[in-house]
Amino acid sequence: MGAGMVELGPGMVEVGAAEAAQTVPPAKRRRVLALKTAAAAAGRRPRRERRPSAIQRLFQACRAVFRGPGTVPAPAEVALLRAMLDRMRPEDVGLSSDMPFFRNRDAPATEGTPAITHTTIYKSEKFSMVLFFLPTNAVIPLHNHPGMTVFNKLLIGSMHAKSYDWADPDDPPNESDASSADGQ
Repeated sequence: MGAGMVELGPGMVEVGAAEAAQTVPPAKRRRVLALKTAAAAAGRRPRRERRPSAIQRLFQACRAVFRGPGTVPAPAEVALLRAMLDRMRPEDVGLSSDMPFFRNRDAPATEGTPAITHTTIYKSEKFSMVLFFLPTNAVIPLHNHPGMTVFNKLLIGSMHAKSYDWADPDDPPNESDASSADGQ
């Protein structure tokens, strides 16, 4: 494999950022080449293949990376998914900051707890893709994701996040972990 390429699985190759991160199975490349050759022989322009959308490319990458429950992605796979999410924009999932839900984000907070809604894009035993819609001043309760690797991307607005690691009571504390003079 050449520089800037990551092997995703049998027959799937992720082309580096210089080639716009396009995943194409070898058999499809052969079909496209055959169509181009046939069109050229007939004297007409070949039909252009549509490039998969950003969400389709992310889905294809997740399908290759998450091979089942408890899968821990390799560093190269983490880098791939992070790069894809870094490039993702609200328009890639049909959102716009001009939508009524998002236009009210600067309005004063209403009384009561704001409702958090979500929509599931895809769900299987191997992975799921979910969009969460958080109104102004929404708070997600502290929660855990046991046995999961979670990637997230904020598409519109701003957010303050706190995360914690579980402490193992059997591990002796080291000096950098101590939160008080007595190490407790």
